[in-house]
Amino acid sequence: MPSLFPLNNLQAVIFDCDGVLFDTESVYLQKKEAFLKENGIIPTDDELASMIGFAFPQALKLCYPDLKNSDELAKAYYAQCHYELIDYKQIFDTDILKVLPVLKAKGLKIGCASNSNTQRLRKALDENGILNYFDAVISMEMVSKGKPDPAVYQLALKELDVDAQKCLALEDSAAGIKAAKRAGCVVAAKKHPRFKIDQSESDVVIDGLCEIMNLIV
Repeated sequence: MPSLFPLNNLQAVIFDCDGVLFDTESVYLQKKEAFLKENGIIPTDDELASMIGFAFPQALKLCYPDLKNSDELAKAYYAQCHYELIDYKQIFDTDILKVLPVLKAKGLKIGCASNSNTQRLRKALDENGILNYFDAVISMEMVSKGKPDPAVYQLALKELDVDAQKCLALEDSAAGIKAAKRAGCVVAAKKHPRFKIDQSESDVVIDGLCEIMNLIV
């Protein structure tokens, strides 16, 4: 473990949602892959992996910069792929149920910072009985730009009223890690079960959420 850990002056922990609390990334990627194929684009595994953590319009521009109709495709994708029908209980990482009570018992503030929309984010947390643990729930809709821009983390830090250097962020995607680091947080990256994601900017990589216990005093 890097010498930075365990953290002994921690004030807060901020969780990403998609890919950290819920395995939504796998669901999203299946939908994105099917949609792209329907529209004549055959994505490689590397292209799919690079989409993780980005909103679809950003992902299209990142992976296919020469694509002329990316904005129209993004609108069609959101019209066709109904994320509200996702069963969040089926993709919930239940390890978080062991972690959240411990963080609260230590007097730490807890936040969620996500590229998801507000309604879907709060619905996912509420359906799994963990919404009340969070002192701040920040979505991309609440800021000017989504990850990798640090705005969602900056707003979460402001709402929690904590110093960035005393906050641990849990992420999985390169975009999310970059956003948290730009905001000044210490970052732990959760490994993805399918794709090898570039998590090199994180401070530590963990296999599962229960390993958070080893990172704090």
